[in-house]
Amino acid sequence: GRAIYSTSLDHYLYVSSDWDPQILNGDNYTILEPGDGRPNKVVAQRQFKSDLLVWQAETGRDGGCLTKFSGDTPETFTKTVISTTLGAMNSKSVDIVDGVETYLSTTNPIMALAFCLSKYGVYMTDGLACSIISADIGNYFDPTKAECIRRGYENDMWLKFDSKYNVIRIGLVSGAEVTTPNIFQVFDIK
Repeated sequence: GRAIYSTSLDHYLYVSSDWDPQILNGDNYTILEPGDGRPNKVVAQRQFKSDLLVWQAETGRDGGCLTKFSGDTPETFTKTVISTTLGAMNSKSVDIVDGVETYLSTTNPIMALAFCLSKYGVYMTDGLACSIISADIGNYFDPTKAECIRRGYENDMWLKFDSKYNVIRIGLVSGAEVTTPNIFQVFDIK
């Protein structure tokens, strides 16, 4: 029942009053600071189960951040920083998929997972930890390889769940001459 806003001016999240998406003041409104304190821009946010996942831009050698916020009111909001390196390229590079069969949990082998395209590769998270799943195409994320993704084209790259074929697909701008994304299948969801 809340709207959550971010701007290009700072890295904060502005959380509206409960059931009043235009109200950004008063007792029921709050400001959240994702990440580890670095002012990396928020590039994506998605509802994940009853939580909010927030991805920050990957800048410099330190990368980005992935943060999870839980709770219903300003008094109960809690912050968990899942990664201080992995963030996201842009808002088109994250997707949430329900009903994934996974090795992450033996007690709950079918769960919701978040998938993300990062400058370090494609990774997934269960809201607790991250796992890189793009080892087969790791050369596209290795800056020493000629086919590495092109810096400066991060906004053109994307990740999307293809429900017809049950796979995660990505679009990468890679190589020295390429200016449009090549499409890859990186994860089969069974």
